Amino acid sequence: MERRFVTVEKGLGPQGRIAVVRFDRGDNINALSGQAMRELRDVTRDFEDDLETSVVILTGSAMAFSAGFALKDPEGRQRDTLSVGERIHRQRLGPKMCKAWQDMDQVTIAAIEGHCIGGGAALVVALDFRFCGKSAHFRIPEVELGMNMSWGSIPRLLALMGPARTKQAVILASDRIGATEALDWRLVEKVVDDGQALAASMAFAERI
Repeated sequence: MERRFVTVEKGLGPQGRIAVVRFDRGDNINALSGQAMRELRDVTRDFEDDLETSVVILTGSAMAFSAGFALKDPEGRQRDTLSVGERIHRQRLGPKMCKAWQDMDQVTIAAIEGHCIGGGAALVVALDFRFCGKSAHFRIPEVELGMNMSWGSIPRLLALMGPARTKQAVILASDRIGATEALDWRLVEKVVDDGQALAASMAFAERI
């Protein structure tokens, strides 16, 4: 499959053992369309037999990690014309994307700038570590939008933040979780100056 939104750079850092995967739709929104999710799921296969890469950093654009599921995606508008099997297949795409990143053999780090919402947050909590710029913010709006939490984010959030904070994030869906708050809640490991999330992730990857 031709990749339109995801690029891979390998051979970085000491002994070339770091790779950067960048998800950038060029619009500073970075919504997760069907095409984008397939690319983010399938890019993990680039590392299945890669014995040279020890750490994979996933980042978005300079202004946004991801606005989450693309509600206006043309593929989504076709839902009523699809068979039951096709609908189920598409509904499983988000969970499969997140699980593919969780199951990677390499250490994974999310470098987050700007907004990280819904499916974007579900994706980053599937990784091992998270670094964000000080203006970054998170939001989990699925319940408010009448969507189920089927991407596996609830148990991952529980493991990171505990039951009370997870409930607060999900129930108070309109509330932004700012970078400082995300650090206090253990949602991220470190907050850095804006524009420095990737550099901080690279420095941590070099230590690994």
